[in-house]
Amino acid sequence: KSVARAFSFDSAVRSQLARPAPYVIRVHVLRGHNMNPRDSSGKCDPYLEVVLGHRRHNRRDQYVRADLNPKFFQSFEFETELPGSSDVRIRVWDFDHLGGLKDELVGEAALDVEDRWFSPVWQERVSQCA
Repeated sequence: KSVARAFSFDSAVRSQLARPAPYVIRVHVLRGHNMNPRDSSGKCDPYLEVVLGHRRHNRRDQYVRADLNPKFFQSFEFETELPGSSDVRIRVWDFDHLGGLKDELVGEAALDVEDRWFSPVWQERVSQCA
């Protein structure tokens, strides 16, 4: 998908698109706000799962008990190549304490890291910091 958009970029960005390079993607999740209740108590026991391509970090063992506004303060790290697998999915699940029941998906957000990294606006900001 990026190669099709490359023609609107300057030659430096087009050359980056032609040569995949290694990057480290870091995702920091601080808080959740106004989660939908999933438990009979009117609360939720949320935990995070972050996925990039076929790799996933699941923090089911770090669920936050009975909280609709959890403070996660968790970080996730992925090694990848850009252009390449770039869709980061951040999922919030409700931990189910009762055996036999499945955890429920509370919500999900997606971020296309490649689209942001190769955007002219981002490239301008990066060059200003260099």
